[in-house]
Amino acid sequence: MLRDRITKDEFFDRPKYHLNWGLNDICYYLVGVIYIVSPLIPSASHYRVTGDWIAPIRNVLEVEFFIDPVNYYWKLYVLLVHMCMGVVSLHLANDSFFVMVVLHCCGMFAVLRYKVEQMNKEMIVHGYSCNQQLAVKRIKEIVMYHLECLE
Repeated sequence: MLRDRITKDEFFDRPKYHLNWGLNDICYYLVGVIYIVSPLIPSASHYRVTGDWIAPIRNVLEVEFFIDPVNYYWKLYVLLVHMCMGVVSLHLANDSFFVMVVLHCCGMFAVLRYKVEQMNKEMIVHGYSCNQQLAVKRIKEIVMYHLECLE
């Protein structure tokens, strides 16, 4: 079983590992968004001051790119827009998958609660408790279902 293969340290280190990957993904996404929005910032501030959308600077950060950003600006812009849309859709897919897993687990525990409530009703008939082996069998079923829920 899964819980037998994972030690306690690995059990607590795994979420940290995935959280670090999520933090890296968010940082890459923010860098892409800043790069996409950076040409619009001088234009917007220039428009606020003068009322004219034409700004003298195209990029906020004057850095040396490995390709010419003036000649290939729109190609880079379209590429980065598509990359950011892909990152956003990937995050939405991961979040929706996580929500579905959580809802499934909550549903399984709701079924477990229903089984426990029904066991009490099945065991006691007209104020008298029934067969002890039936009670042991029901408890085993509930314990096995609880283990399935935890996996």
